Parts: sequence; structure tokens; C-alpha cells
Amino acid sequence: MNSILQQIITEMMTSFGNSAFDLLTGKLDFANLVIETQKSFGKTLCQLLGVMLEQQDQVLADSSYRKQFFKIKDMRERHVDTSIGTVSFRRRYYEDVRTNERIFLPQFTIQVQHPDD
Repeated sequence: MNSILQQIITEMMTSFGNSAFDLLTGKLDFANLVIETQKSFGKTLCQLLGVMLEQQDQVLADSSYRKQFFKIKDMRERHVDTSIGTVSFRRRYYEDVRTNERIFLPQFTIQVQHPDD
């Protein structure tokens, strides 16, 4: 996970550095620097949130509680639109061994609701 985070942060800092250089050389004005920086930071935050949610899903998948009460049925991609961009992540679909109900465990933790879930 650290290498993924480092890559995301490196891309963000490189983008900001390029924009700052364009400002200093007159290729970009300050207002557009702010807009580009906001877009870049929003994209980075969405990527970081996606990584965090996938890590949370992995912790749940590895937990003894999950192994005792839930079977992994499938892995699906999810996209959540936010005010700063779309957060994309993959998550496991589980089946409760007691009730045979199929659920996404992380949705209860982060309280993300989707009509198709």
C-alpha cells in the first residue's frame, strides 16, 4: 500500500510543480493555477479514499469474524460521486452463512448506500 500512496502523492506533487513552473514562466495565470491545483488535489483525494476503502475491505476479508459468519462470493467495482470527484474502489460481496443474505460489509461501516446494493 505504501508504494501506491507514494505514487499517488508523487503524481500530485509533480502536477503541482509543473503548474507552479508554468505560473513562473507566464504560461499560466494565478487563477488557473488555483483551479488546476484544486482539480489535482481532488483527484488525488479520490484516489487515496479508494485505496483506503480497498484496504478496509481487505481487513474485513481477513478477519476471523468474517471467516466465521460470511463467505466471499464476488469482487465488484464501485464508483461513488462526490463534490470533489468520483471515488472508485473494488470491494467484496459476501454471503451470510446463517441467513444466505448477500451483502457488502464495508457499506455498513462507511454508510454508503446505493439503490442496486
